[in-house]
Formats: sequence, C-alpha cells, structure tokens
Amino acid sequence: MKKISFGSWAFAFGPYAGAPVPFDKIVARLGELGYDAVEICGRSPHVSMESCSSAEARAEVKKVISDAGLGISGITGDMAGLNPANESTREKYLDRFAQNLELASALGAPGIRIDSAGPPRKDGPALARAAETLRGAAEKAAEASIKIHWEFEPCFAFNSPTEILQLAEKVDHPNFGVLFDTSHALLATADSEGGPAALLDQLAGKINAVHLADCDGSRINGTSSHFPLGAGKAGLPSLAPKLGALPVDYWTIDMCFWPGAWRLMAAQLAYAKRLAASAS
Repeated sequence: MKKISFGSWAFAFGPYAGAPVPFDKIVARLGELGYDAVEICGRSPHVSMESCSSAEARAEVKKVISDAGLGISGITGDMAGLNPANESTREKYLDRFAQNLELASALGAPGIRIDSAGPPRKDGPALARAAETLRGAAEKAAEASIKIHWEFEPCFAFNSPTEILQLAEKVDHPNFGVLFDTSHALLATADSEGGPAALLDQLAGKINAVHLADCDGSRINGTSSHFPLGAGKAGLPSLAPKLGALPVDYWTIDMCFWPGAWRLMAAQLAYAKRLAASAS
C-alpha cells in the first residue's frame, strides 16, 4: 500500500503566511498522527538553502524528521522565479538547480519538485528550450541519484495535456518525471475528453510523483484550488486504482492555500489511507 506524506508548504503560504507554522512543529504533528513522511518546503520560512546552509543545520533537520519517525518523500526546489524556457538564463537556472540538488542530497530527499514558471503559452520553441534545460538538470540529478518531479500547473507554461506529454517526451531522461497533482489535472483536462483519468493513461511510464488534492474546478492565486480530499470534483475514488498502479512510493497530501488545514490533518490522513487501501 502507498505511504502517505504531507507537504509542509501548506503552513507557510496563503492563510498561514502571516504566522507560518514552524517546520519542527509540523513534523512532530505528522509523526503523532501516524503519517509516513513529510514533503519539505525547500523555501523560507521552512528549510531554505540560506537557513540550512551549514552541516549542523542540515543535521538538525534530519534529526527532527527521524525523531518523529518520518521519512522524506521529497523537497520543493527554490528556483527563484527562473524559467527553464529562457535560453539567456539557462546556465543560471542550472547553477541554481545544482544548489537545490546539493541540499536535497544532504537531507536524503529522493526527489526535487520543480515547475516551468512563466505564464501559460503556446510556443513550440519555448517548450523545446525548456526541455533542453530540464534535461541538463536531470543529468545533474542522476549524478546524485535524485529524481526530478516536474509539476504542471494551470498558472505556468506547458499545462495542457498535449504540452505535458510533449515536455516529458522531449526531456526523455530516466531521472525526470511528471508530478501528477490531482487538482491540477482536473483543470488541465477541463476541455478534453476523459478528464484526469485519461491524462493518467496518456502519461503512462512518465509519472514519478503524486500529490493528492481535491478541487471544484476553481482557481486561487492563478493555480488550482486545493480542497480537502473528498470535498471536490477531482474524482479521487475513481482515480485511486490508476494512482495505485503507478511506480511511486508516496502519495503526498497537498493542502496549499486551504484555511484550517491544521485541524484537518488527521481526517486527511484517514481519507488517504482509505483511498490507498481501495487501490491495493
């Protein structure tokens, strides 16, 4: 059965931005509730490259996680708004990625989550440039035995089913895969047949991470709304068998921008466990 993780960024941004929940408090709560892992927000106010630059700071983060009995499902990369489609900043992108990679490796994270940045666009040359840059990042990641989890989002470039598949095919590297967020998938397939389930089939063999979030089809801050599991229209029960068949170890619950996420952590874990049991 899939292991269940939780993204710590839920308590860093949006309704929690004014008073972020400290990372160690989040981790302790996840351990108490029985989660299997944490997915680290690799940006301030959590585990940033600046705040976690020393060996001592990194050792402390690892100790906090291990003391809670948790694993690490991954870490979000901090690419500082860099767009992989911009040829003029390609080397800067790869240098920044290497810094993220070094932190991920030091913490023992198996994967780094990145996105495409930039506004939505229909531009074949831009997609090809992004793929070239991301392939370079994947080659660096392979040296560290770390996977790249590329997350498509409705507010960023290359977010239609066709573009998502094309980008994955053009990168064509074993250390690069698509992060399938169920709320983003609902919006990405709003105008195509088959919905998220069809997109899952189209991306067969190209998905290497899963984020669980429900959605009613609306947006917040440009991206898809992340509702509590079971409270939206993403069709999670029907998606569960396909998600369960994917070669990923963790399902990460993503409650970004949801007010009151803290009090829902236990209920979300219970729902995710039922979902995982139904898919096994």
